[in-house]
Amino acid sequence: MAKVDKKKVGFAVFLMITMVLSTIGFIYTGNVSQNTKAEEFRGYEMTSNSGVWQVKLDEENALTFYEDPRVLEKLPYVPINKVDGKVYVAFTPGNDTEVVDQAMQRLDSILRYKGIISQRSCFEEEGCTEDVPIVDCEGGRSVVYIKVSNETEMFKDGSCVVMQGDKEGLDRLLDRVVIEEVLV
Repeated sequence: MAKVDKKKVGFAVFLMITMVLSTIGFIYTGNVSQNTKAEEFRGYEMTSNSGVWQVKLDEENALTFYEDPRVLEKLPYVPINKVDGKVYVAFTPGNDTEVVDQAMQRLDSILRYKGIISQRSCFEEEGCTEDVPIVDCEGGRSVVYIKVSNETEMFKDGSCVVMQGDKEGLDRLLDRVVIEEVLV
């Protein structure tokens, strides 16, 4: 009987310690929200908490940035020309496809949010599938050319807006596009 009682007492002590530690943890994590700081950014309410910025668009929608939008606002930006409400989003086949694909999908969602049709396109014919149009920077089309590069830049080249960088650089440039295209 003594062995059974020791087990019961040990289990009861374990439960009490767990409950006390859980309560202490709950108290300290409850204070995290007090570190939230609300400010105004381009006429919208912006809050920051632990390196994450949220810009409240309305009661139900907010944009999340993992870098201060005021810093992102200083990145280069070239307005995206929307010819007839359509933008060709171009890439070079084989140019770090996974990174480019993610950037193209994100740009597509930004453009759709603005009511603009985006058409996936190739910058070179080699490696491009038949159903995808080939574009260049010489025509009168609106083209955004996304490519992977060691340098993070956004610039105008003929009728193209070129966005280049590594994954993080392209993410930062796309955040910049969100700031200019959505937070107007």
